[in-house]
Amino acid sequence: MYSAYVDEVWHQFVLFTVEYSKFCTKYFGSYRHHFPSNAPGASVGGPPEATLAEFGARYREIFGVDLPQVWDDSRCVTPHRRIVNRYCGRLVLGSVDGMAELTDGSGRVFLSVNDIAREALRFIAGTGAFYVRELPGDLTDEEKIALIAGLVETRILRVG
Repeated sequence: MYSAYVDEVWHQFVLFTVEYSKFCTKYFGSYRHHFPSNAPGASVGGPPEATLAEFGARYREIFGVDLPQVWDDSRCVTPHRRIVNRYCGRLVLGSVDGMAELTDGSGRVFLSVNDIAREALRFIAGTGAFYVRELPGDLTDEEKIALIAGLVETRILRVG
């Protein structure tokens, strides 16, 4: 799911079974069961998830309008937003040519930024949940928001 907000609304919507069933039939041709990707025992290795851009194009095909901004959690990052790091403890902080890098430890670089963000990246790599305002270092609120929004957009972090 691309948006924590939309996911929550979806969970509420399925409680209204008749209305949900009619919606599914109208827009998808049949009832759509909900299979949370974070459920215990959720299958791994299914079809790759579409990018937000691909999802937006399909949304436009089905509903005839552009994807509303509420679907993009990276647009709702503020200093007071709680962030969840499901990769806590698995992210590795590195450095190349004066740039701080956040990697998966096997060479895959998720983010490379100016070294001024090093302490913030160290904090992110080792913290499971935090508020954007808690990022350490000399970053402005605007820089903290941009850093977190980029990691939310790439789905390394989630709003929570």
